[in-house]
Amino acid sequence: MRKSLALIFTLTLIAAVVLLAFYSTGRLDGDGVRFVDGIEYESGGFTYHGGLKEGHFEGAGVISFDGGARYNGHFINGRFEGSGVYYDGWRFDGEFANGKITGGTFQNENGETVVYDPSSGEIIFAGRDWNYDGGFNERGQNGEGTFRFQDGSVYVGDFYNGLAEGEGIYLDALGNLIYSGGFVNGLFDGQGEYHSPEGWSYSGGFAYGLFNGEGVYKNGSEMIKGFWENGVQTINYE
Repeated sequence: MRKSLALIFTLTLIAAVVLLAFYSTGRLDGDGVRFVDGIEYESGGFTYHGGLKEGHFEGAGVISFDGGARYNGHFINGRFEGSGVYYDGWRFDGEFANGKITGGTFQNENGETVVYDPSSGEIIFAGRDWNYDGGFNERGQNGEGTFRFQDGSVYVGDFYNGLAEGEGIYLDALGNLIYSGGFVNGLFDGQGEYHSPEGWSYSGGFAYGLFNGEGVYKNGSEMIKGFWENGVQTINYE
């Protein structure tokens, strides 16, 4: 369980910083800005085509930055307002209010997406063959969530910094329980119960993804109680 979305969160954070950096004052004029034919501004870092009102960008417009980034959307009083699309290798398509992102979808060049709806509090992350729904912060998935993998298997439980951490369950693509218990740093850790696709099971201690500590192994009518270290049984309880 090592899938992380740190790149997506980084893009999300960068987008917010970039957008606010250019429009925090609500006005784009002053030294170094050139007014052209009533519809264009040029400066050392961007060009603008669109509506203007009393020195502010107003209505529909397009900003092209020298580094290749581009915004196509609406403005009020010099700030992003309403619907718009921002490109910079990745893409944001959504809504703005007073220059700030209020909801929408981020998509990176690999097709991975982040969907944010603040009105419902819903956060959904999706790749080409996976998706995540749950809590997050700038370091990745955090809090409770559900992660669906490319093969159809599902993890439901706690996350910390983009990895499974705390209590959770892991189901295969058919919905069969594979593991239920503790996780640390994306691995089985603590007390848990593992069900093998081959039919046997183990219930007991885990560490770093391996059987560790006291546990019980079952395979049909066979049952073994013992103590394991790093996945190897070292003591057999009669």
